[in-house]
Parts: sequence; structure tokens; C-alpha cells
Amino acid sequence: MTDVRCEKCGSKDIAYVEDISCWRRVLGTKKGKVVINAFYRTDDFDDGENPRLLCRSCQHEWAVDTNAVEFV
Repeated sequence: MTDVRCEKCGSKDIAYVEDISCWRRVLGTKKGKVVINAFYRTDDFDDGENPRLLCRSCQHEWAVDTNAVEFV
């Protein structure tokens, strides 16, 4: 296996990111505020959108071909 490096700065600190939908349960109201459960869930939604690679060193993002991605 070879390292993936940032196209901009050369860092090896790369993350896979995508935009997802999530939901949290609304519990009610209290003292004029809506009370929402702190933990979110992502089930019942389709896969994420806009998959890309992110350099955690310089924040540069670039597209990734999801057909060339293997999740393990």
C-alpha cells in the first residue's frame, strides 16, 4: 500500500469526508428553549454526498472517485 499525499502541501495526514444528513430527537421545550437530544443519528438516510479527500494539515480538498475507494 502506498501513502496518499496532499496535492497542495504533500502531507500524509489525509481524511475522507462527505456531506451527510443527520437527525436528533426533539424532546420538548423548557424555559422558552427547544430541548434537543445531544446525540445525532444518520440512519434512515441515503449515503453521503460530495465525497472528497481533505488534507488535515492545510485544509485543501480534492475530489475522489468513489469507484476507486475500498472501505475496510
